[in-house]
Amino acid sequence: MTLTKVMAADPYADGELQTLWSSYHSEHPWRIPTLARTQRGHLVALGGWLVCNTDIGHGECHIASKTSIDNGVTWSRAGAAVATGSGISGAYDCGYGDAAVVADRESDRILVMCASGNVVYTSSTRTSPIRVARIYGTDSPSGNITWEAPTDVTSDIYAINTNMQGTFFASGRIMQSRVVKVGEYYRLYSALLYISIIPAHTGTSSSIPTTSGRHGSNSERPTPPRHTVRHP
Repeated sequence: MTLTKVMAADPYADGELQTLWSSYHSEHPWRIPTLARTQRGHLVALGGWLVCNTDIGHGECHIASKTSIDNGVTWSRAGAAVATGSGISGAYDCGYGDAAVVADRESDRILVMCASGNVVYTSSTRTSPIRVARIYGTDSPSGNITWEAPTDVTSDIYAINTNMQGTFFASGRIMQSRVVKVGEYYRLYSALLYISIIPAHTGTSSSIPTTSGRHGSNSERPTPPRHTVRHP
């Protein structure tokens, strides 16, 4: 898992490569990196450590973070635990992975959404779903981020669409509006991948932007499904 060093003095110069986590030097693979910049200018990198040696849903997985307070020239050497999977078969916290992240533009708050549990995406049903976790972090002047314990928000996410059987927030980045503000925070936008079973016995696997309120309610689609897969 390699990120390009961002040179603070010359942001357009050719960057040097830095390895934050290496599968070659680890007993288990690292995957699905994501990056955010906090309102303090700190960089936050997240990576998934797959103790089960395969995708989230198959077993124990963890999410870790590293930070840089100098625009990527140097990084914290010790990774902080964002979410630690229990590895307990069938548990909602068996594993955490495929993180999507956003840092609030006006405060020190950081939001991470991720998949969790012990059900793989393709095997998910409403009665036994791949789960969704929400994690809040708080940045500090030193760049040390305090991560709160994950909260299971599966029921909230699946309530968006009664036909939804399995879902992933698009791993990587959640976007934040620069214009629309509701209460304390500017509105967030995220792509949501989901499997749905509709009454006509057609299964759809869609990737759509999801919004709420002024730019579309939770039940609206700003764009049509990217693709549809018909099942027997």
